[in-house]
Amino acid sequence: QTPLRTVEKGLLRDTLHHLQASGKKVVVMIFSSRVDLVPETIAFQTMPENPVEYARELYAVMRVLDNGDYDCILADAPPDTPPWQAVRPFLC
Repeated sequence: QTPLRTVEKGLLRDTLHHLQASGKKVVVMIFSSRVDLVPETIAFQTMPENPVEYARELYAVMRVLDNGDYDCILADAPPDTPPWQAVRPFLC
């Protein structure tokens, strides 16, 4: 199973830089409104900005990414708000 790490928005660029510099092949699950945070050299999968849709797609996306040739999956951390409370534990 490919390791999953949840990364807060403010730490995403630095985390990606560090992993890429260490030779890790990384893919990012990221909200479509934040795609500009991902360098062109990093693979990514956009995720819905709605918590219900995100939860619905999460396992299918994880399965596809887990079967990819990646050393690490980074998840763009969802907001720490009540609508997202059911989703956040699955990304820890």
